Amino acid sequence: MQRKRIYNIGIAVIIISTLLSPLSYITIGKVEKGKVVRVTFIYYDLPILPSSSHPVIEFEYDGKTYDINGEEDQKYLVGDEVKVIFYPWKPEKAKEFSIIGLFIDTLVQLPIGLLIWWAFFKSFPKLFMPSEAPLSLYNLVYKYKQKKPDKGISDLHISIRFFIYLLIIIIVIALLNALWSIYKEMLSENLPYQVGVGIIAVILILLFTIVNKVRKG
Repeated sequence: MQRKRIYNIGIAVIIISTLLSPLSYITIGKVEKGKVVRVTFIYYDLPILPSSSHPVIEFEYDGKTYDINGEEDQKYLVGDEVKVIFYPWKPEKAKEFSIIGLFIDTLVQLPIGLLIWWAFFKSFPKLFMPSEAPLSLYNLVYKYKQKKPDKGISDLHISIRFFIYLLIIIIVIALLNALWSIYKEMLSENLPYQVGVGIIAVILILLFTIVNKVRKG
């Protein structure tokens, strides 16, 4: 019951956290009319990603002019009027006032967050399980020794084991390097936030899976 309760609490936290930003914009945000001043095309350095476009929306607030990027591949033309919503104390962080503009991050983050949470629980089935034995290093090591798999990497010849572990290390390093590259692309705004989060989630799931398999031998 404890494990199931923690799992349900995690789901609730993920749902609330992904909905918090758009709901706060709707609750306390200010709406103004903006205008599309140009359409920008983006070409990524990563060959697996197609090119995309987004409108640049200009609006005025409190005597100042601000530019924001609209959502990707919107069918806007230069001169079209678009409503924007923003916090009065941070107009430079405005968003397009539409379902897509407000909830696109939630639609991407929510399933990814739930998938990572589910994969995490699946990878560690004994996590948060109540135990009658006191928690200590000896008990953890003893239980680990008692639960050896019937057949695994540890049963193979030492040369084969060395090759497998070397291959695993190379894969992990490549995945970590990919994480760093995606993170830098997101910081430099060369990669949309939604796309970057999606790729990072897939890489993290792969890393969780690899660690779990190695841990089980």
